[in-house]
Amino acid sequence: MTPVDILNATKGKTVSHVWFGDYRAMYIELGKLTPPKRNNPQGEVTFYAGFHWQGDIKKPQGTEILGAEIINIEVQSNSELLVGFSNGIRLLTDVERGEPEWYVTVQDRAHLSAVKGRLRVEPAKS
Repeated sequence: MTPVDILNATKGKTVSHVWFGDYRAMYIELGKLTPPKRNNPQGEVTFYAGFHWQGDIKKPQGTEILGAEIINIEVQSNSELLVGFSNGIRLLTDVERGEPEWYVTVQDRAHLSAVKGRLRVEPAKS
């Protein structure tokens, strides 16, 4: 899969579950959910936004975006990721210490991240 394929795999998907890790790190699960392996179910696509992001999404459940569809997702020139939801909410990731803090994983297929300003696609971890 190419970076464009991975980003396109998120478009039109519905936000099924939102959960927060340490501090503000957020995981957005898209599409059909699988049963939890630990505490949270996993979607067909997972989007992670690190500690520093902007958007009108609040802990602990992120209910503002539950049920919304991804209508736009794009990598900005500085490797930040901009995500637009069908309810008008936008999420923008940030760059921490020169490195982007986001990834998109299409379950069992591919993992997209940005390292040193370049997009990197790797096989998804099972």
